[in-house]
Amino acid sequence: MPEQEQMPEQEEEEAEEAGFELREEEYAEDGENVEKTLPQQWWSFVNDVCDQVGDGGSDGVRSESDLESLCSDEEEQTKRKSKREYNPRRKQSDFSFKLGMIFPTIEHLREVLKEEFIKIDREFKYVFNDKTRLRAVCKGRGCGWVLYARVVGSDNKTVRVNTLVDTHDCGIVFYNKLVTCTWLSEKFFDQFRLNPSMEYNCFKEMVAATKFSNVSRDVFYIARKYAREKLEGSVSDQFAVLEDYCRQLKTNDPGIALGIT
Repeated sequence: MPEQEQMPEQEEEEAEEAGFELREEEYAEDGENVEKTLPQQWWSFVNDVCDQVGDGGSDGVRSESDLESLCSDEEEQTKRKSKREYNPRRKQSDFSFKLGMIFPTIEHLREVLKEEFIKIDREFKYVFNDKTRLRAVCKGRGCGWVLYARVVGSDNKTVRVNTLVDTHDCGIVFYNKLVTCTWLSEKFFDQFRLNPSMEYNCFKEMVAATKFSNVSRDVFYIARKYAREKLEGSVSDQFAVLEDYCRQLKTNDPGIALGIT
């Protein structure tokens, strides 16, 4: 019985060897003239071919187009769009309007427009200004600066600059009406927080070498008042949160004794 079981296996092995020999014979004629080479000789041949291709100092690069990015069209569009989008983290000193620039909302555009004109010591006015469109021109006599933007996109919020003439033909202003009390209180809020009782003379010394040296006494004190109200409001909000925290502790542990003094 063991011999009978081994017979089929031997026959299969012989059949496979015979089949392999037949397939080898089919290509025997083609391989008669093939010269056997050592691996070192083959790699030497490859290196010679590479040296021939690399002649001319091109390093295998035929043109500058070979070095171009292989990004898809969507990636390229995303990059171009990101360059046009307004970045609120960018410093105002490095900002400038661009044709096609995109803003999240029309409120953002209004704020940036005001900051830009304060930065360049000029004033502007709105030709029209509503929820979906905005057109602003420089107030300087004979100045051709103009900006037009409108809401685009399905969200009905995104705003794009469609028209821009970013050239001023006017001089600067020394008493900029855009520098209001509210704007001044936000601009110098950190200084007012450090010194809530700051006097006008101290403020004049602080801004002596800046464009804000022309701020009047009345504007300064109103701005300080707004800053104080904002500071006091923040303190009131903190106490309100503290009271809620105390009530929560008493709810979780009725036997605890707490109080705010």
